[in-house]
Amino acid sequence: RVVYVLDRSSSMRLSPDTFDAARAAVLASVDGTPDGGTFQVVAYNGSADVLLPDTRGKWLTAESATKQRVAAALADLTPEGRSTHREGLTAAIGLKADYVILVTDADTDELAELKAVRKTATKPTAVYLARATGGAVGQPEPLP
Repeated sequence: RVVYVLDRSSSMRLSPDTFDAARAAVLASVDGTPDGGTFQVVAYNGSADVLLPDTRGKWLTAESATKQRVAAALADLTPEGRSTHREGLTAAIGLKADYVILVTDADTDELAELKAVRKTATKPTAVYLARATGGAVGQPEPLP
C-alpha cells in the first residue's frame, strides 16, 4: 500500500512547470499501479487531506475508473499557500501505509522535522522523497 504525498504549496509554482511535473509524476505512478493494487493520494500545503474527499480513511483500488478520478482531481489542483510538510507526512502515516512517496520542491534541511513524524508510525513505513525542481521530478530516494 502506497501513499503519494503531493506538495501543493505556492513554492511549487515558482519554477516553471515544477508543479505540472510533480502532478504528472504522481499520475504516472498511479497509472502504473497494477490492477487491484491499493494506494492513496494526499495533497498538502498549510493542511493536508486525501485528494478524493469521499475516500477519506479508505484505500483506493487501482482500476480504470479510480485512476480517471485521480487524474481529474490532480488536474484541478492549484499550488497555493505555505508548505507544512509535517501535515502531509502525518496524514500519510495515519493511513498505515507500507510506503510513502513525498513529492516536493523542499530541500533536505526543510524536511528534517519529518524524522520525528516518521517515528510516530505504528507500523514500519518506508518514506521516500522525490524532489521536484525546474520542471522535473527526480527518482524517489529514501528520506534521510
